[in-house]
Amino acid sequence: MVLLIQSAVAQDASRGMAIQAAEQAGLAAYDPGRFHALLIGIDRYQHWRDLRSAAGDASALADVLLRQYAYGHITVLLDEQATRLNILKALDGYTKLGEEDSLLIYYAGHGWMDENRNGFWVPSDADRGNKFGYVANSYIVEDCFKKYRVKHLLVVADSCFSGALLRRGDEQARAREWQLPAGFRKPSRWVLTSGDLAPVPDDAGAGHSPFATRMLQYLQYSDTPVFGIQDLYVYVRKSLTSDPLCLPLDTPQHMPGGEFVFCRLDAPRMSPESLRPALPSGPTAITLTGVLVVKSQRVGAVTIDGGKAYKIEEGQALKWEAIAVGAHTVRVVSGDKTWEQVVQVR
Repeated sequence: MVLLIQSAVAQDASRGMAIQAAEQAGLAAYDPGRFHALLIGIDRYQHWRDLRSAAGDASALADVLLRQYAYGHITVLLDEQATRLNILKALDGYTKLGEEDSLLIYYAGHGWMDENRNGFWVPSDADRGNKFGYVANSYIVEDCFKKYRVKHLLVVADSCFSGALLRRGDEQARAREWQLPAGFRKPSRWVLTSGDLAPVPDDAGAGHSPFATRMLQYLQYSDTPVFGIQDLYVYVRKSLTSDPLCLPLDTPQHMPGGEFVFCRLDAPRMSPESLRPALPSGPTAITLTGVLVVKSQRVGAVTIDGGKAYKIEEGQALKWEAIAVGAHTVRVVSGDKTWEQVVQVR
């Protein structure tokens, strides 16, 4: 299924826990609503051997980014929806983002490399042995990424031969003087891979790949709630034998010292009262093909495009089927608070 997940933000005086956490780290310009994610996970293939944990890895990451990092926009392509056409359309769609946006792209699935060490992502509908049906790393890096105007870009690839995304020099150590907020202020382009030019394991028995297991652990439980991509990499690298890589892309859009930054909601020194607005206190709108689902953690009234109001109970989900393709305005009123979000139904 294709999921377009957008966190609805309360229109009140609180700027949210993620912003408070960022401000404590000196990141005054950090806005989780400007963070976008494209998460691709493929277990079921038409012509390749099925995998066991890739779809679950992408789904788990979506949950963490939404609930613990308050990402504003998350698109998830799982299994049969992760066709070559849908992947290319999704990648191309991010060319519309601006210079204040940040983008995380995650791919978990089969990877392939030809005799010239050109790497590829393998979509769910790709014929085996036909590399023209794959998604070439060269297209992703050379054609697609160069069009992006986002401030920060991070690509995470958990697949065989994922290191083919990075074919340049040795690993660069973080400068000793690196610190926030300067690392966030500078634009960046980073790639994190589960391995180099070799196969990597799928499921180690814990429900996730070894790489995804370590990554999810750090994102959820790291001692520091605000950290850069190289902090995540140091943790993952120590735990794995698959030779993971983390390097900036060789592009003028990357400024030395800039890093993709994560800001978890549980900032230190915050009072219990300030923790109460944590997601998922507000409603969440999820769209499938021709279907719109609204979930809420509070009692309230839901309207779609200003129409009839429907009562929604705490923890309840309401579903609208056969809804027209296009943009729809979802509004949830609970007491003196109002959430409003524009969602796209495809």
